[in-house]
Amino acid sequence: MGIDRYGFLTLVWVLVGYAGLFDFGLGRAITRTVANRLAAGDDLGARRAAIVGMTYLLVFGLCVGLVFAALSPWLSRTAFKIPESMHREAMLSLLLLSISIPLTMLSAGYASILTAHQRFGAMNIVRAVLGVATYLGPLLVVLYANRLELVVGFVAVMRFLTNRVYAHVCKTQCGVDFRPIVPDRETSKELFSLGGWITVSNVVSPFLTYLDRLILGALVAMQAVAYYATPYDMVLKSLIIPYALVGAIFPVAAGLSNNSLAAKVLFFQSVRTTFLIMMPMELAIFVLGPPVLEVWLGREFSLNGGPVVQCLAVGLLLNSLAQIPAMMIQAAGRPKWMAVLHLIELPVFLLLLWYLTSRLGITGTAIASVVRFSIDAIMLYFLALRGIMNASVNWRPVLEHSAMTIMLFSGILILPAGKWFAFAYLPVAVTIFAFYAWVRIIQPAEKMQLVQKLRSAVEVGS
Repeated sequence: MGIDRYGFLTLVWVLVGYAGLFDFGLGRAITRTVANRLAAGDDLGARRAAIVGMTYLLVFGLCVGLVFAALSPWLSRTAFKIPESMHREAMLSLLLLSISIPLTMLSAGYASILTAHQRFGAMNIVRAVLGVATYLGPLLVVLYANRLELVVGFVAVMRFLTNRVYAHVCKTQCGVDFRPIVPDRETSKELFSLGGWITVSNVVSPFLTYLDRLILGALVAMQAVAYYATPYDMVLKSLIIPYALVGAIFPVAAGLSNNSLAAKVLFFQSVRTTFLIMMPMELAIFVLGPPVLEVWLGREFSLNGGPVVQCLAVGLLLNSLAQIPAMMIQAAGRPKWMAVLHLIELPVFLLLLWYLTSRLGITGTAIASVVRFSIDAIMLYFLALRGIMNASVNWRPVLEHSAMTIMLFSGILILPAGKWFAFAYLPVAVTIFAFYAWVRIIQPAEKMQLVQKLRSAVEVGS
C-alpha cells in the first residue's frame, strides 16, 4: 500500500475502534445483567434485557455513524498530514466506515449475549473468520487495485456478514431474536446504572491506548506512525489470550460474592494462568521482535521498530496481567473505580507522552506506554485485592517471579546484536522459565493433573 496509505489506514482503525466504544457501557452491562438473570432462573427477563440493550446499541450506533460521516471531509483534508492526491480516497474510506459503525455496535451486543450464555464456541468461530478476512481480504484487494476505499469497502461488507451470522447464532443458541422495542424503565435503569461508569472507561481507556499514535501523527511524520503501529499491532495480538480468559470467567465472576473464597480462588488461579502463558509469549516477542521485523520488512523498519516492539512486549505483559483485576472490579459492579483511575491517568500520560515523543521519537512513545501500563497494573491490583476481595498478598513469590522475569528479559541485551544470537537464546530462556514455573509457580494438585493428562495422552498414542 505504501507508507502513507498504510499509516492513514492504521489511524482510521483507531478512530473507528474508538467510535465503536461509544456504547455507554452497554456491552459489558448486557453480559452482567443477562448472566445474573439467567443465574436466577429468569430466562424471560434475561431475553428482555438483551433486546433492550441491543435497541440502545442500534440507536447509539446510528448517531455515532452520522457524526463520523459529517466529520469525514475535515478528517481527510485537515486533521491528518496526508498527501493531497489521497484526499478523495481517504474521505470515501471514512464514509464507508461510518456506515459500518452501527453494524459493529450490534455485533458487539450479540457477542455480549453469547458471552452471558457462555456460548464461546460459536462466537470464537465467527471472530476467527472475521479476523482472517479483515487482513487477508484487504491484501487481496490491494493486489488488484491499490486504493483505500476498496480496501475499506471490503471490510465494511465483512462487518455486515458478521452481523448477520451473529444474529443467526443468537437466535438459535440463545433464543434471542432481536427486533427493536421500546425500552422499559426498570431494565434501562439496571443497564445504565452499571454502564454509566463503564462509559467513562470506554471513552478514556481506548484514548489512553491509541493516544500514542495520535501524538505521533501530530508531532512526527506519517512514516513514524507506520514504524510504530506495525510493531504495536504485532505485539497487541498476544492479548487475545487474556481477553479470551477474561471473557470466559466474567459471567462466572459476576455471580460470586466479592469476599467469597470462590472469588479469591478464581482470581489467583486466573492470574497465575495468565502469567504462565503470557510470560514466555512476550519473552519470545521481546527476543525475536527485531530480527523478525528485519526479515519481514527490512533493516530500516527493524532499526526504527525494534526498540518499540521490545518496550511494548514488557508493557503488554503487565497489561495482560492487569486484565484479571479489571475484570473482577467490573464483575463486582464497581466500574466507577476504573473510570476514576483512567481519568487520573489521562492528563499524566498525555504530558509524559508529549515530552518523551518530542525528545526521543517513537522510542519515547513506547517508553511512555510502558510507564502507563505499569502504573495501571499496580493500581488495578490494589483496588481488586483490597477494595473488592479484602485479600492480602504474599509478596515473596511476587518478588521472585519479578526477578526471574527481569533476568530473562535482560539476558538478550547482554549478547551481541544479531538475529542468530536471538534465535539461540530464546529456547534456553524458555527452558529456564519452564523449570522455574514447575518448581515455584504450578501447584502440587495441578502437577498431578498435568502428569495424569500426559500419561493418558501417551497411552492413547501408543
